[in-house]
Amino acid sequence: MIPHSLELRTRDIARLVGLEVSPSNLYSRFELRVAEVLNIKQARFLLDVGANQGQFASAVLKAGFEGTVISFEALPQVYQELLASAFGKRWVAAPRAALSGRSDLTQRFFEVIQ
Repeated sequence: MIPHSLELRTRDIARLVGLEVSPSNLYSRFELRVAEVLNIKQARFLLDVGANQGQFASAVLKAGFEGTVISFEALPQVYQELLASAFGKRWVAAPRAALSGRSDLTQRFFEVIQ
C-alpha cells in the first residue's frame, strides 16, 4: 500500500501538468461494478440497446464481463461504426434495428431515417 503522503504528493504533481489521478476500483468505475454484478449473477448475455458506437459494451467487456454482449443500434452511419468496433465471439452487433415497447414508435422512426 502506498503511504498517504506519497499519494498526495503524486496527485499534486499530476495536477501541475493537468492530470487528475484517482483510484480505479469497484467503487470508482461504473463499468467495473456492472461487470462484477453481472458475473456474480452469472448473466450469460447483456443487451446494449441504443449502443451508439459500442462504448459501453467495450468498457464492460474490458472490465471483465464473462458473458456475451449483444448491441443494438438503429442509425445507419453509427451502426457502421458499431460494426467496426464489435470484436470477438463475445460481442455481437445485432442487425440494425430500433427497439421500443410500442410498435407505432418504431415504425415511425424507420420511416424518418430511411
